[in-house]
Amino acid sequence: MENSTNLKLEKEFDRWKKNKEKKLSAKELKEIKKLANKALNLWRQDIKRQAMGICEAPNCKKTKKLNAHHIESYSTNKALRFKRENGILFCSTHHKWGRISAHKSFCFMYKFMRKYRLKDLEYLLDHYENKTEITKDFLEKTIEELSQ
Repeated sequence: MENSTNLKLEKEFDRWKKNKEKKLSAKELKEIKKLANKALNLWRQDIKRQAMGICEAPNCKKTKKLNAHHIESYSTNKALRFKRENGILFCSTHHKWGRISAHKSFCFMYKFMRKYRLKDLEYLLDHYENKTEITKDFLEKTIEELSQ
């Protein structure tokens, strides 16, 4: 028991030390935030274009009050935030406010993904554990990919 506790403490210390060495300046953080916002805006536009500006929920044809929804949350996996496979376009009802919506019903999203977006679901399942650090280089490459 004591060895596993010591091992956990060592790993935690190594992680803390590694993060401390990577401290970015305020200018670098501001630049990364600006690039992340640009990438996110491009991602939203891409998701809207992919859905042709129509809510993707079955039998819904709404074209107003649309939201680009992240299927896999940013807090769960930062690298998937800007992937096309991780986006879906919903009206506000199917996104957040309706009883059957992406934010309120796991079953709704799972059944939707299985029926209409199986390849994207498989991609997300294959990549959800990938850990990618959000760096300036990563964001610049992402912006380039989304701009094509």
